[in-house]
Amino acid sequence: MGADNDDMKKAEVSAAARREKEQSKYRETCDGYIKSGLTGNVTVQFLINRLVSMGCEPPKGFISCMDCGAAKAGGGFGVVEEMVLPPSSPNKGYNPNETGGAYAEQAKIRAEKRQCDRTLEDLQAQIDAQKEGKARLRLLPEIFLCQQHLRNETHAHQSMVHELIHAVDHCR
Repeated sequence: MGADNDDMKKAEVSAAARREKEQSKYRETCDGYIKSGLTGNVTVQFLINRLVSMGCEPPKGFISCMDCGAAKAGGGFGVVEEMVLPPSSPNKGYNPNETGGAYAEQAKIRAEKRQCDRTLEDLQAQIDAQKEGKARLRLLPEIFLCQQHLRNETHAHQSMVHELIHAVDHCR
């Protein structure tokens, strides 16, 4: 029975390693698509310049790649910012570094992850925390591409354009 359990653990580790390697390859390809879009796609460049001219200069890393799991999308617009709330005050935020608690520690770990490394489970935990009065969420403008769902460079650039239009609308 112990050998079967060991075999199952090895299979799980092997599957996780394969998935990580696969996602790394998708990320590398996606990063290349972003770079080529920013440097060579006139529509992407036009929309970025439009944001700048409107006073909404995108920060470095404004467009990034993300493992979107099973969600069938080419990309998205917006990133969730999480503010941990103390139990005694449902409307005021505080610095999780200054207080204890398991939730505050989990939020700190999530905050240290790059946005593109966050998972659907991370987002669900944030939504649940807001419902429970432990956190307040707000949407910040940022573009992400779903690295494993991009069919090719053209699809990546179309997704970038689509999301940049949202950014321009948000900037107005």
